[in-house]
Amino acid sequence: LPGGIFNDLTNLLELDLSRNQLVSFQADLFIGLVSIQRLDISQNLISSLNREVMVTLMSLRIFNMSGNPRLEKVDLETFDDNSYMTELHTDAYKFCCVASQVELCTPEADEFSSCEDLMANYPLQISIWVLGVCAFVGNLFVIVWRVKTDRKKVPSFFIINLGCSDFLMGVYLLIIASVDVYYRGNYILNADAWRSSFLCQLAGVLAMLSSEVSVFILTIMTLDRALAIIYPLKMVNFRLRHARIIVAAVWLIGLFLSILPTFGIPYFGVAFFGRTGELLRETQVNFQRVCLPFQISNDKVAGWEYSVFIFLILNLVSFIIIFIGYVSIFLRIKSSWKDMQHAKSTDNNEYELAKKLVLIVATDFVCWVPIILIGFAALAGAKISPAISAWIAVFILPLNAAMNPLLYTVSALDCSGLVCL
Repeated sequence: LPGGIFNDLTNLLELDLSRNQLVSFQADLFIGLVSIQRLDISQNLISSLNREVMVTLMSLRIFNMSGNPRLEKVDLETFDDNSYMTELHTDAYKFCCVASQVELCTPEADEFSSCEDLMANYPLQISIWVLGVCAFVGNLFVIVWRVKTDRKKVPSFFIINLGCSDFLMGVYLLIIASVDVYYRGNYILNADAWRSSFLCQLAGVLAMLSSEVSVFILTIMTLDRALAIIYPLKMVNFRLRHARIIVAAVWLIGLFLSILPTFGIPYFGVAFFGRTGELLRETQVNFQRVCLPFQISNDKVAGWEYSVFIFLILNLVSFIIIFIGYVSIFLRIKSSWKDMQHAKSTDNNEYELAKKLVLIVATDFVCWVPIILIGFAALAGAKISPAISAWIAVFILPLNAAMNPLLYTVSALDCSGLVCL
């Protein structure tokens, strides 16, 4: 539109410029609109907005700038002269931070971020530090302890690798917690830069690698115990050499699945783990702010099918296998309980070992299954509260990584205090 086109419309109260494929505004476009109270520029292709464009709209009360997917640059001073504006509609909460004087601004702040902080919720700030430190220090202790004392046993070998994967989750949590501190007070101005940064992509790779390798190893541990208990005389459980080959394959598969989205493949879009430049629901944005590609809405963003396959379908299949494995173990124990009461055999050790591993597997099962069910519900169209998605991302999902070191310790001690696992 040419500048000054509205110069003679001094008494105009409402102007609707929506759905016109407008790309930019000249600085003098709105000169003359001194009485305008409602302006709608939604559903266009505007890429920037500044104070020079808005300065003449001093009577503006309601402004709708939503539906502009290319809009990224809005200067901090853009709305300084629009003191009467009470209602603003945008695509991202960061634009609301520029218009602090308005009474109603959409979208509202999510459970993660305010205008100042990545983690606006104080309990979330505390939780991510506590879980991060526990996962980092606890799993590092488990790894060192197991390597020094018991690394040649198959169950311990599995636990060492499970500790390594959970340790990576601790590194991820500490990265997110540190970024929250670094951007404290001005996060919203750096949100897009953070979500598209190498550090965010690295954090996302670590989180995906940690969660998937953990699930895979838990599945292998379950199969190992199930085979040993269901077929005790056939000696079909894993030997250390076999375990090393299988675990190496698990790490390679997990690494490939995690780094594949960073190879620049168009299917994954730009910055897959941060998904910048896309309009997302608040529940989905919560995960992108902490660099998790977990799919918890029915938004069809770039690479959403991959996220569904990894976090929902693949993990669901794994936990179905785990569930069937432990049901089989339970039925075997129940059917041979009387024999175990009267005989001491090598089978007894297998049963005791299985019972202790249940502690580790059950906690992961209890945490992951609700997450998977919520993910499928969201894909089906259910509205998931942003509060739920926030706590899933920084508390429920990494909780196992912080709890497992304690469970390793409990499972490694019998009533005599001797290492048996």
